[in-house]
Amino acid sequence: DGPSSSSRDNTAAEGLDGDAPRRAADFAPAVPAHHVVPLEIFDEMLQRSLTELSIFTVVAVNVPERHDLSRSTLHISRRRSTEAWVVLGAALGLVVFLMLGVPAFLYAQIQSKVMCTGRASARNRLAAFALFVFLYVSMNSTLLEARILVYFAALSPPRQRLGLLVGALVKIFCCASIGIATYALFITHPLVSELLLNCVALVFLLEVDSAVMKAFRNSQAVAPFYFRAADALRKRSAAAAHSDDSRQLRDAFALFHTYGMRAKLRHLWDDLWHRGRVYLVIYVVATATMFLCIAYASGRLLYCLPEAGEVD
Repeated sequence: DGPSSSSRDNTAAEGLDGDAPRRAADFAPAVPAHHVVPLEIFDEMLQRSLTELSIFTVVAVNVPERHDLSRSTLHISRRRSTEAWVVLGAALGLVVFLMLGVPAFLYAQIQSKVMCTGRASARNRLAAFALFVFLYVSMNSTLLEARILVYFAALSPPRQRLGLLVGALVKIFCCASIGIATYALFITHPLVSELLLNCVALVFLLEVDSAVMKAFRNSQAVAPFYFRAADALRKRSAAAAHSDDSRQLRDAFALFHTYGMRAKLRHLWDDLWHRGRVYLVIYVVATATMFLCIAYASGRLLYCLPEAGEVD
């Protein structure tokens, strides 16, 4: 005899409760739970970078490359192209000067007043240290933007990689120079009210590359370059989603900070010598240099911060 109606109902209920979730899990990617959030954050920043391009990205991706099929979609006259390159070149020089030159000139101007006496009160030292840590935390989004620029370099043709790598290094070294200049400002202006103002005095420089690009992207000369770069990067990102090697590279950039030290060293060694990917290594070395500068400056603040009356 066939199964009773109650047994059939139980079987159907078990299928709805058990089989369907298992079948859905079979098609889901095998991503560990502690990797989901870093991947989502990286993908979110990736999409944001595609909608708000940096001037480094626009200049680098528009460097002429042989057999670049994306160039056939937009036809730009030689006069308009020359005008766009003049504007982009001038804007790029302004951005590099602001991000690297301004903090360097500021430090050079006040370094003669920097003194290490360590006579400040414990309250002022702790306030300076806490604000300096906050400054470093506020730079994390910029470091992630630099990581995405290096990721774009890994997906780009050879002649465009250098510009993207230089853009990432400028952003990383801008973080370091802002940290050193802010350290000098803290030492020469040790009052708590002055520390609060100087903590964010130079942070705007981290967004200069995007702000300048926003100012020029609506112009008739630069707009085709901007949208051509965005279209090219979207196509490369979409093509990378269907490549196992590119997905591994994306996971490496998104999850690198979640690895232990031994796993990081092994990962870097494999990338550098076995797969020939030096992009992540370049990013890690530059970021480590920046972190050492920030850590040294924060330690010096606790040890050297003077009293207000000691600084002219």
